[in-house]
Amino acid sequence: MAYTVERADLVADRQELLALWKRNHVGGEERFRWIYERNPAGQPTCFLARDGRTSKLVGCTTLFPRPVYIQGRLVRGGIAGDFAVDKEHRLLGPALMLQRAAVAHCDGENFQILYGNPNSRSEAVLRRVGYKKVAPQLQLTKPIRSRYYLARRVRPWALSHVLSKPLDLALKVSSRDVYFKHPRNTEFHLSSSFDERFDRLWMRSMNSFTIIGCRSSDYLRWKFEMAPSGNYRIFTLSDRTTTELDGYIVFSQNENSVTISDLFVANTGNNLDTLLAGFITGQREEGADFISLCYAGSPQVTRSLLKFGFSLRGSEGGVHCYTTEDLDISAVTGREENWYLFSGDYDA
Repeated sequence: MAYTVERADLVADRQELLALWKRNHVGGEERFRWIYERNPAGQPTCFLARDGRTSKLVGCTTLFPRPVYIQGRLVRGGIAGDFAVDKEHRLLGPALMLQRAAVAHCDGENFQILYGNPNSRSEAVLRRVGYKKVAPQLQLTKPIRSRYYLARRVRPWALSHVLSKPLDLALKVSSRDVYFKHPRNTEFHLSSSFDERFDRLWMRSMNSFTIIGCRSSDYLRWKFEMAPSGNYRIFTLSDRTTTELDGYIVFSQNENSVTISDLFVANTGNNLDTLLAGFITGQREEGADFISLCYAGSPQVTRSLLKFGFSLRGSEGGVHCYTTEDLDISAVTGREENWYLFSGDYDA
């Protein structure tokens, strides 16, 4: 069967694209408006695969613009996402054609680097067009209360309730945050928005990271405040004297589970430990059962998370990267320790 690949017209092709999304459980109208029309980094580039005989839309892939800083240098970054092909066409070629078109667009100087976290079905296709796996995507969990685990394993409920009391006490007294000595003038707050202090934190701290995506207040507001997919909250670490930020965590809550989507600090040493200690203590006081996150990059960050009681629950695929041949950064992007990626660093 023959296929054609074309660049999408996001106005003319919108309804067809939404119908393809619906068939492949990608998203809907609200997500389209958010991620395709309002991204402060610019409009994404979408490619469509059509059945050459009927012209029916059978697949798509998109490159979302994301400013990326590599060793302090701004490069044109793109996030590879929204890769979907109708089930009956997945073994017949359009997937590979779509990714080849995306890479050709990158090589045409529209992007200098592409990255993404593909699922197991997509990973082989990305590798065939030149992507390389650069880091595992780690899933980590910090238990705070035992009731979630006991309710799934112990019956009757009354017994699990009785057992939870001593287990919760054990979890608390063994947790590093309980004994952590916070630096003087440290303050923690729940912030309602990303104000200009987030820009100042970003500007003074960005060069501390070898590879990092833009975290300006405009980008953060779009990514989290305007996102249709979740109700995000912002936990901040600041200096009581100057009120300037030293770090923040963006998180969401679903019943008693807490998910960290982004974490950023002025450095990944003392400030990271202080931020983690304050956040864990705050979530315990709010009654959370556990905290989870996905992270890829420097083992220094992973070590801090493990030190505060997070445990590795597996890996969710891995970060794959494509760089243009004329950009001499492959030695940098190919090293796991140079990256800094949380789940908020992807398209949605």
